[in-house]
Amino acid sequence: MLNVSRALLFQAHLPTYFWSFVVKHATHIINRLPTPFLKLKSPYELLHGNPPDFTNLRIFGCLAFASTILSGSTKFDKRAIKSIFLGFKPGTKGYILYDITHKSIFISRNVIFYESHFPYHKPQHTSSITNEQSDCFSSLENLFSLHNNSNFSLQQSAIVNDIVSLESASHESQTTECISRVSTRPKKPLNYLADYHCPTLASSHLTYRTPYPLHSYLSYSNCSPSHTAFCLSISGTYEPTSFKEANQVDCWKRAMKAELEALDRNKTWSLVVLPLGKKVVGCRWVYRTKFRADGSIERYKARLVAKGFTQTEGVDFFETFSPVVKLTTVWFLLSIAISSGWFLHQLDVDNAFLNGDLDEEVYMKPPPGMLLPSPQLVCKLNKSLYGLKQASRQWNAKLTSALIQFGFTQSTANYSLFVQKTPTAFTVLLIYVDDIVIARNNIQTIHHIKSYLNDQFHIKDLGHLKYFLGLEVARSHRA
Repeated sequence: MLNVSRALLFQAHLPTYFWSFVVKHATHIINRLPTPFLKLKSPYELLHGNPPDFTNLRIFGCLAFASTILSGSTKFDKRAIKSIFLGFKPGTKGYILYDITHKSIFISRNVIFYESHFPYHKPQHTSSITNEQSDCFSSLENLFSLHNNSNFSLQQSAIVNDIVSLESASHESQTTECISRVSTRPKKPLNYLADYHCPTLASSHLTYRTPYPLHSYLSYSNCSPSHTAFCLSISGTYEPTSFKEANQVDCWKRAMKAELEALDRNKTWSLVVLPLGKKVVGCRWVYRTKFRADGSIERYKARLVAKGFTQTEGVDFFETFSPVVKLTTVWFLLSIAISSGWFLHQLDVDNAFLNGDLDEEVYMKPPPGMLLPSPQLVCKLNKSLYGLKQASRQWNAKLTSALIQFGFTQSTANYSLFVQKTPTAFTVLLIYVDDIVIARNNIQTIHHIKSYLNDQFHIKDLGHLKYFLGLEVARSHRA
């Protein structure tokens, strides 16, 4: 395997800090090659019972362009990321790619490969003289060859040196001009920001100042009094960014205490001594102010979030993928509901991720502000917590199991769509993490579904659908 890894690295001309990806890709290839030790069968074929598929195999380290067609992009935005192919990720259909521009690693399925190009391969140049200079030198040599004397030889050497000096000076001046050039255009705020309240435009870290007062950006003349109060409450409320700040304010101290009590009631963790050879995951508090529709403060929310970026794949987590509803499905359901006159209701699951069960052993540092009987104790997580890599997947699995048990069928085209058919009615559920949309022509059945979900998980009934995935839904009897 070492020879294969070295060959892949040399062929792609990649630096040695990509060695882990080279070894994984070499292992991927070797496991799919027949060997005389296994009677000319590959390890993959013996394990899975069928020969491997080589259609997705690509040359390691080759040039690749990953699609960047995202929502909100304009016609002039780039459509692909220039990257390097680094192999495959087990359990997914995407390719591991290295973004050359931003120096980051990501996974994508929509990729175009150029397997004969290697971005890190830089051909060796034997001379720095350009073609034009070479042609000029050849002409001079032909001219000077007609005069075989020392004076012309000296003149030839002097002229050639002058040409090289002039070319170098010209190149240096062009390079200096390109590097030192600074735009002299007057800078002003972007036009689309005129629709928003932008208090950060006057921050000292920006390279320009607003040419006119900030209050001219926003007008509440067309808004209702309740909506105006709501916007002003949001823009005028300060939320702490650290435990030290929050611990000095009574309302946030009460919010943290309430969150810890809820976690304790849910038996989210057990206090244990950290076993030998195990590591702990950090955590932090996140603070949010919840508002009512009239702009008044509903409650102060403190949420404990695990630092999932410190988890180790294969030790603290394995699978992380969790399906979310597609926006095209949302549009389709809304159009069907409008034409059929269905009721559309929305639910929100309180502390949704805390309902997921953990399959791995995960230990977490005690949250700031928690009183411990012994300083050596840590939290062994029994339930998934916000911030964990696998939290969303575990919650989705728990919710899916509950809905199937109630009689819903999960769509194979969109795993976040659930359907329940009866001789007289048709019910549709859309799920986006902890937000649930119910569509049905019978309001009594909707109440029955809400009651069932509330027994399984504690839910918040938001009534008629109003906001979902950035969409605002308003009903009117006018066509």
